[in-house]
Amino acid sequence: MLQPRITQDHFKKLFWAIGLSASCAFLLSCKSGYNRLYEDSDPDENAPVCSGNPSNSRLSSSGVKVYDLISDLSCEKIEDYVLSGQSVGFGNEADGNDEYRNYETLVKQLASDTDKTVAIVSVDYEKTALFTSGELDEANEVLIEHHDKGGLVSISWTPQNPWVDTQSDKLSPIDDSDLAVLYGDDTANEAYVAFNDRLTLVIEKLKALKDKNIPVLFSPFPEMNTKTYWYGAHDDNTEVKFKALWKHVYQTVNAAEVDNVLWVYAPRSGTTSQRVSALWGYPANLDIISGISYSDEVNISDYDKYRDQDKPMGMTRLAPTTSDGTFDNSKYVTELTDRYPYIAYWIAEHDTDNSDDAGTDNIRRSIYRNQEANKLMNASDVASAETIVEKEWLKE
Repeated sequence: MLQPRITQDHFKKLFWAIGLSASCAFLLSCKSGYNRLYEDSDPDENAPVCSGNPSNSRLSSSGVKVYDLISDLSCEKIEDYVLSGQSVGFGNEADGNDEYRNYETLVKQLASDTDKTVAIVSVDYEKTALFTSGELDEANEVLIEHHDKGGLVSISWTPQNPWVDTQSDKLSPIDDSDLAVLYGDDTANEAYVAFNDRLTLVIEKLKALKDKNIPVLFSPFPEMNTKTYWYGAHDDNTEVKFKALWKHVYQTVNAAEVDNVLWVYAPRSGTTSQRVSALWGYPANLDIISGISYSDEVNISDYDKYRDQDKPMGMTRLAPTTSDGTFDNSKYVTELTDRYPYIAYWIAEHDTDNSDDAGTDNIRRSIYRNQEANKLMNASDVASAETIVEKEWLKE
């Protein structure tokens, strides 16, 4: 029997077929959202297998680019960068005269000293006060300014207890409050009205940022896995009800076509006595796991549990327990890159001016008011707003 003669053309066709097959297998194995290749990228087989798709299929193109960037930094360790961040306070404090909580000092002055602008700026839309529409506009102006420099925007929403209108502590649990009221059908209930009025205002201000084409890392109900907050894991609340409340907020925001929002789950990490399980209240609709931890050693005790959820990872707050300004900022980069390589970003806490309180020390947890800020911001592994621009990570 004659054997077929194998020519050079046969070899070429065979090798072409093998190459095409391998390429197709590679493409099929990739997930949309983080299959881009970056110069000097070094994917790690042990990294989280991220979902690859934002929870909102209508997410704006600029929002998708932020999601892709955080996914790539978290899941593929692109060039081993971690995005730096700084909280600048609550509401219009970001644009106010309190130098312990404002953009001018904690970001601009830091940039003047170090020649680097933090990559992410964060504000909380509530927590300490029911800020007016005009006051939240002032907060948004700061966020717009930072975005225009090439930076990213983070907004937490720590809503005050809608059952409380007089007591000084408006965040703690109280008796006779039921989360189901807030997402129920009794629209005449005072707590329902109070909560959903605030949610309406939050949506209005998120929309204002959408109109400027500004994506937002949005973390509602931070530290929900603690007993500290009325919406959290205290004895009179259930995880099922919290998840339903998150779903109500998620659906209400999406129904208003606020398509510039990435949903961030921000549980408390660490050994605080008020904390319950690491993933209490873990919702169905989220994009990023970004915890909160206060530790002089930059510990993220629930890191492995976060990673197991196969989502991009960050830290909504990462700050020292020490508050006297002696913390070594360079620990952020050494610990995050060595021990927690899949954290894509961290946001440092702001400061607090307690000079009016007799016998109370000021709280200094910002990058600006602690040691080795220049060393941190100029470390090769730390990404600033300038890095985002120079690397063209978000370029259309």
